[in-house]
Amino acid sequence: MTLIQTIGLGVALAASMVGMVQAEDAVALEVVITKPKAGATLEQVLEADKAVDAFVRARPGFVSREVGISADGEVFILVHWATLADAEAAGAAFMADPAGQAAMATGDASVFKHYVVQ
Repeated sequence: MTLIQTIGLGVALAASMVGMVQAEDAVALEVVITKPKAGATLEQVLEADKAVDAFVRARPGFVSREVGISADGEVFILVHWATLADAEAAGAAFMADPAGQAAMATGDASVFKHYVVQ
């Protein structure tokens, strides 16, 4: 490898790392799509979601949260977070929290994903 190729590789690597840092600091979207588990009702899912809403709103980096319900009873949840790190930390805490456990007991999430706003 020539010196110029080595420098080019180093510049490319540094540029990709800068992009990763910027993504960590960018506004993040959390998307959840869920429906009632077998034996659960939509009303039970929505009741459990009240505690989830309170949990999420108390987390660092929370910006906003919207919930939509389709005609066939699927629940779409969109949460805006200040950073991807905030979204990921809330997701990890959610699993151990009673609100998260209640939501997981009644809802069957087909999607749970974080996105970075471009």
